Amino acid sequence: MTQALQQYRRALTLARTYYPKAFTYFAIASAILLALALLNATVPVLLREATNRLAAGDAMSIILVTAAAYALCWTGAQVLEWTKNILSAAVLVRCDAAFYRAFFDHLLKVPQAELRKLDQGVLVADAQRSKGAFSALTSTLFWIVLPTLIELLFVFAVLATLISVAFAAFFIMAIVGLVGLSVLLSRKAKGIHQRIMESNNQVMSHFTERMRLVEEIKLNNAQTLEQQRFGTKVGGFIDSVTVGNLRIGLLMLLQVTLVGALLLASTLYVVGEVAKGTYTVGDYVMINGYVMQLTMRLALLASVLIELRNHLVLLDRGFHYLDLETEPQGLRTPDTDAEVLFELEGVTYRAEGRTILDKVDLQIRQGHTYAITGPSGAGKTTLLRLLVGLIQPEKGSVRAFGTDTRALDRTALLDAVSVVTQHPLLIAGSVAENVRYGAKGNLSDDQLNSLLGQLGLDAHASDTPTTDRHVGFDAAAVSGGEKQRIAIARALARGTPTILLDEPTSALDVESEERTIDVLKANARTLVMITHRPSVIAKADYVIHLRGDGTVRMSGRPN
Repeated sequence: MTQALQQYRRALTLARTYYPKAFTYFAIASAILLALALLNATVPVLLREATNRLAAGDAMSIILVTAAAYALCWTGAQVLEWTKNILSAAVLVRCDAAFYRAFFDHLLKVPQAELRKLDQGVLVADAQRSKGAFSALTSTLFWIVLPTLIELLFVFAVLATLISVAFAAFFIMAIVGLVGLSVLLSRKAKGIHQRIMESNNQVMSHFTERMRLVEEIKLNNAQTLEQQRFGTKVGGFIDSVTVGNLRIGLLMLLQVTLVGALLLASTLYVVGEVAKGTYTVGDYVMINGYVMQLTMRLALLASVLIELRNHLVLLDRGFHYLDLETEPQGLRTPDTDAEVLFELEGVTYRAEGRTILDKVDLQIRQGHTYAITGPSGAGKTTLLRLLVGLIQPEKGSVRAFGTDTRALDRTALLDAVSVVTQHPLLIAGSVAENVRYGAKGNLSDDQLNSLLGQLGLDAHASDTPTTDRHVGFDAAAVSGGEKQRIAIARALARGTPTILLDEPTSALDVESEERTIDVLKANARTLVMITHRPSVIAKADYVIHLRGDGTVRMSGRPN
């Protein structure tokens, strides 16, 4: 329980960090809930008074005033209920948003190697469920449990005053006993919710992975096989949820049965006392009103307390991601005037039990074009990632602009260089939005069109201007070659004197490739390109060759 409270306090801190005003709404909603609890407890008292005065034959004016007070109290309670709903919705949506933003901000700082270990389908599912769990916990603790406790105290005071202390104590003890039972049942439900969540994660993971492989599934004529496999996954999910909900339903039935027993016992007792003349008809109406009102509260409380365990499990799952270690961040600014752009000294890097680079020494100077070559798996992309500090060597040091990449401010380093990855990701938007993505200054329409023209992206068999053309989700509406050139245009739009590229022309024809390399050389002072293309290698001043055994050799311009 201590850990659960700590996690919830962390979640509150997140909400306060991103949305400080949410707590103003929270305070107002809580005050309204307090007033609402008191009004709800007052309604049966006024109904008792109206009933007793009517039975006693009091003056009609007094009866009407008492009845009007009852009606107005009930109406006020309904008004406050809806006002509370409006304010609580404003608070809860900010709780959700705070968790989303915390997830997004934190995962941007997690090392790429760690992110690659995460199942994207499970990650998305966990993020969505954990943010909902925080909202549900807030609603449960402050707007269900707390008002119910306040209402119980007020009811005890009323019953002790108007009926007897003994009856009030018995009534409240019975209610508290049922609440305690709800807590015990919620403990039983914890494992059930855990199994349901795991089953759902398996389905989400499988679905997400297969949606990214739709084309491969079609090309391999594997639709039937995949449908069968997904049907099996969903079948397991159905069984898990059905059994889990059955068990939770049985727990709820036990709770409702006991609540019904309390209602029956209270009703029979009060009816007997009214028949004896101990209580008035108004007392019967009031007590029955409290029983109905509180048993409804108890039914709600029982369900939310059983779900409470589920919310705590999901919240803990969310903080599992927020506890992932972030990348180390240096503070030094790169000296962009340094002659030596990148330098490796005694660098060793291993991955998955294999030595990728072994005691490598290497210098890359400004003002030249470098081609990185080597067989597949030799470590070319690893070398590029080492240069910009995305990963760190096991031994040795990597310096950029004369400073160890561990000590450099990553943002400042990537302001000085642009990187085009082997499989560049385009955002779902227009070509113009993708080219301007990450650009330091405002890229005018003329500059944008000129850049697209230089790269051969201005011609398209459509009435829609290239700049307005939508690339689609996951760049589905553009070809592989267009995708590469849009990514290269984005790098050029950033205006950095140094550009690093991983297989930048692998999807281009010979003419487009030559034009693209010429544009890059004309617009960047230093180019470092991974390539297998002889025509690209021929345009390099130096060739850095990775042999595949961990060693690296650099030579001058090839013949």
